[in-house]
Amino acid sequence: MRLLITFQIICKCIVFSFFILVSNSLYAVDYGLEDVALFQSENYDSRIYREVKPKSERGITKHDIQAFQSNNSSPKFYALVIGINDYIEFPKLKTAISDAKSIAALLNDKYQFEVKLLLNASRESLINTLAEYRASLKENDRFLIYYAGHGILDKQADEGYWLPVDAQKRNYSQLISNSTITSLIKAIPARHVLLLSDSCFSGKLTRGISMGVNNAEFDRLTNTRSRSVITSGGLEPVEDGTGAHSIFANSLISILKSNNSYIDATQLFYKLRRLVVLNSDQTPEFSDIRKAGHEGGEFVFVATIDNPVISTVHLAADVLDGIGTSTPAVHKLSHNTVRQIQSGKLPVFNDILVGGEKGPEMIMMPQGGFTMGDIGGRGRENETPLHQVEINYKFALSRYEVTFSQYDKFAQATNRKLPDSNGWGRENRPVINVSWDDANAYAQWLGNQTGQQYRLPSESEWEYAARAGSSFIYQWGNHIGKNKANCNGCQSEWDNLQTANVGSFQGNEFGLFDMLGNVHEWTNDCWNPAYNGAPQDGSTWQNGDCSRRVIRGGAFSYNAKDLRIAARNGVDANSHDVVHGFRLAMSVD
Repeated sequence: MRLLITFQIICKCIVFSFFILVSNSLYAVDYGLEDVALFQSENYDSRIYREVKPKSERGITKHDIQAFQSNNSSPKFYALVIGINDYIEFPKLKTAISDAKSIAALLNDKYQFEVKLLLNASRESLINTLAEYRASLKENDRFLIYYAGHGILDKQADEGYWLPVDAQKRNYSQLISNSTITSLIKAIPARHVLLLSDSCFSGKLTRGISMGVNNAEFDRLTNTRSRSVITSGGLEPVEDGTGAHSIFANSLISILKSNNSYIDATQLFYKLRRLVVLNSDQTPEFSDIRKAGHEGGEFVFVATIDNPVISTVHLAADVLDGIGTSTPAVHKLSHNTVRQIQSGKLPVFNDILVGGEKGPEMIMMPQGGFTMGDIGGRGRENETPLHQVEINYKFALSRYEVTFSQYDKFAQATNRKLPDSNGWGRENRPVINVSWDDANAYAQWLGNQTGQQYRLPSESEWEYAARAGSSFIYQWGNHIGKNKANCNGCQSEWDNLQTANVGSFQGNEFGLFDMLGNVHEWTNDCWNPAYNGAPQDGSTWQNGDCSRRVIRGGAFSYNAKDLRIAARNGVDANSHDVVHGFRLAMSVD
């Protein structure tokens, strides 16, 4: 008599019944008073949100990572990336293959994994491939398995199964059980094995959040065996995704793209959980794999660091190949190369006005992509959902905020009223008390003077330029620090008193000054209370409440939390205020 088992289908998931081996792997958390105050004031849920200290305070340096990579006995990284959409007898999925392809490319390009991509794989292919890794991997290797596809759970037997593309309903011999996966993983000689499953997971979270790690701890994590799994949810259904990627995959791609140093599995989980919880109804989980040989180590992703300055910006093939002199002609970048961009030396130029005077200093921005929104986890709802923005065109941004000296020339030439300086002085201070309309009028006048396409930046252009390849909360790190900007609490001589001369603080990696603090900067976008439906190509968002415009960057009288790169506000376009200024963008053909 044939044995039949009733399975419960759980959306887009693979259910691992690797029941959890409790591991006391909590690391010390070194919070400062600022962190505690912010934590309390933001009413964060301590079960979900944690503050991870900046890399500069963690004890691991670029030198440590370079030594790790260049060591003769340094590990080799391998990845098996699986994506299954086109099930024969089960519902087809939409994003699993797209997820797998993008993650495979990212692991190969940025983390130097040797990747094998399996799409719509059969049971035989999956089992044979895992067996091949068992036979070929060495003791010092690292092995990652990423799975996007269906899974099922036999509740009576407490067993979960992978579903290969040829899985048959009610025929469990065509499935791949968790116990089989566990046995294969245990037998693989690689030092570290990590499963990343866009999936459900049967069990509760028991691992701690990895915080401050010193050099000795880094050595221990990377030299001790580990067998761990991160999943996109518990037993609740998880989303297949409505765009190119699922919520889990999109968050994973964002985090790995923005990492410029190293990130261990526990830190990765912390960031993933934050992003997925905020953008869906699923809750990722993380555990050591029971009875698979875990000894307390940690899988560590080490980014290539040939270009630490702009490592999250993928440069287009025709980036910046010539700039001419500052004339009304279209700019070309003849004397600049990709090497200059990678070293942080982006080209700076001035256009010449009709009277022979120089216009604002402009910096060409590299083309690339970034994740827009509240990456750091300290934000507001209007900074979500996170979304990827690709800027595949050339544009320039003014190096400094537009000054009184520059704006006054325009006002005098057009018989406009000079904006009030509030008694703080004019010349090299950022112009204040200008509306959105005033800023646009200046950009149009400057364009007429030079023959160039001056304008206000879009909101996404502004954030892209402010981040300059970083995923920090501020351009310099995750703490407000001392004397790094002009704000209420920045510990500068102008705090909460008045504006400072432009360029009074260190610029960001793109060479832009005062992107944070000093004055709020108008952008071209209409106000929307969240990023649902926001453009993903760098263009201006023309839908929404266009009587209000987005203003970015914080100001001298604003608190530190309002200087976060992701922070945004909507302001009446006709408003004139001592905290309102702007910088210019320029379209480049």
